[in-house]
Amino acid sequence: MKEKIFKTALKKKKINLTSYYFILFLKKKKKPEINFILYLLIKLTQKGNICLPIKKIIKKNKLYNNYKKLKKKKKIKKMLLNSDICSKGEKIKPLIIFKNNIYLYRMWSYEKNISNFFLKNEKKISLKYKQKEILINYLIKNHFNKKQKKTIIKTLTYNKTIIIGGPGTGKTTIVGKIIIILIKIQKKKQKIILSAPTAKATLVLKKKFNKIIKNSNLKKRETNKIKYKARTLHYILGIKKNSQKPLFNKKRKINANILIIDETSMIDFFIMNYLIHAISKKTKIILLGDPNQIEPINSSSFFNNICKYMYKENTKEKTSTLITNKNYNINKINYSKTKICKLTTNFRFNKTSEINKLSQIILEKKKSNKKIKKFIKKKNKNIKFIKIKKISDYKKIIKQIIKYYHNIKNEQEFKKYRILCTIKKGPFGTKKINKYIEYYIIKKKPYKKINNFIIYDGKPIMITKNNPILNLFNGEIGIIKIINNNIIVFFKNKKIPLYNINNYETTWCTTIHKSQGSEFENIYIILPNLFKKKITKKLIYTAITRAKKKITICGNKKIFIKICKNKLKRYCGLINYF
Repeated sequence: MKEKIFKTALKKKKINLTSYYFILFLKKKKKPEINFILYLLIKLTQKGNICLPIKKIIKKNKLYNNYKKLKKKKKIKKMLLNSDICSKGEKIKPLIIFKNNIYLYRMWSYEKNISNFFLKNEKKISLKYKQKEILINYLIKNHFNKKQKKTIIKTLTYNKTIIIGGPGTGKTTIVGKIIIILIKIQKKKQKIILSAPTAKATLVLKKKFNKIIKNSNLKKRETNKIKYKARTLHYILGIKKNSQKPLFNKKRKINANILIIDETSMIDFFIMNYLIHAISKKTKIILLGDPNQIEPINSSSFFNNICKYMYKENTKEKTSTLITNKNYNINKINYSKTKICKLTTNFRFNKTSEINKLSQIILEKKKSNKKIKKFIKKKNKNIKFIKIKKISDYKKIIKQIIKYYHNIKNEQEFKKYRILCTIKKGPFGTKKINKYIEYYIIKKKPYKKINNFIIYDGKPIMITKNNPILNLFNGEIGIIKIINNNIIVFFKNKKIPLYNINNYETTWCTTIHKSQGSEFENIYIILPNLFKKKITKKLIYTAITRAKKKITICGNKKIFIKICKNKLKRYCGLINYF
């Protein structure tokens, strides 16, 4: 391939500058077929793929009808392995071939580390007689269901556990209960770190955890055993904006007995690889998440792939007889080999609720298209669909929504209604809709401008950058109140003068990405007037499951159905390790 092709790819932003120079470096004295493979591989990794399947090379080659040597798998493998830039992993080379996939060496090493971490056999943690007795008494008193019992025992048995489940299935609650049991059976103090990929998700986890501990009726000597803090993944790894290299690594480990990470579906391969190296062997790690929710922006989700291939429901486990009464033989507690636990009972809404029905239809693989069409045609009490054709139609809807927004006093009232957008920019994105809402609100409210930022009583703002000094974090929402000409922002547990806050934005509506981990009573989902590949079924599923009571979907029905079928295809080779 000529250098011009790489230059045009750079101009069209299909590859970045680093990749461009990397290709040119490897391109010297290489066959044009290898250059073609390099181009495809780097283009895919730019889009968040981990590897390039050889099948994809053959398909692309047929499309362009370029090279004879790129028509069969064996010939492609031979050609690459005969070059000086590729190996099967036994030698460090720029490219690696593994199980019919081609990798950049770094991506292959990350995938290998992650698979080894989760699939490596580890010793079971054996509980002493008294500890088992405490565990059984606690489980009997709290009346846990079968799957909750499984989850608790697996988590106590292994140092690595994954807890999956849809929204409202009590993932955080069950972890809180596990921590309470650990405190009761352990003599030493437990250093606990609560974490998530975003600051907002970390705050939500902390709030839930605080409630569980407060309502646990632990004695003083037991609460003294707990020492926990909530920090984002970037913070606990010591990753700063100026440098992507983590402070904590193989040599310098994270100091924690227990590490709990929520919203794990949003963690990419890079961060997970750093985390694996930074965790001590003695640290108990508990990962929480829903594989059906939004994937990370930068790369394929290790979590979704691990859950897809690693989780197998073992029907032979006799959980019903696991713990029934005090006479049960403690030494016969059934420890499962599977490290993934699945919670299915939904405590947010009933199985028969319209919200639950629609969310499950979206997840279905077969005939979901027809089922969605039928669901939309029916008259539903809690889910409405408003047809939208023009921007003026959106403005009419926004005027209706504003009725609920006029007299907001605090964050709890603001949580009753929320507009969620699939995109940021354009007429159907958060930036424009925030402007529309503000335009109608300031018609009826007195306002003033400070540094071109409109301020009025009851305006919601979202923090856009972490501020540890003020204990404010990215994604946190506050309500502006003007008291005796003083502009104060009220957050849930604190109030801060606006002039002390530097990074914030208007947030009458927000993106679905920013809403992950949150709950609202009623939501409006704004769809664009054109179908976009980046708007996937997982995005819509995440939006729908934020609501407790009612959902209003504003947009074109055909586009909505198309989105519900749209999957984000990213290539990953984790399946080859199972």
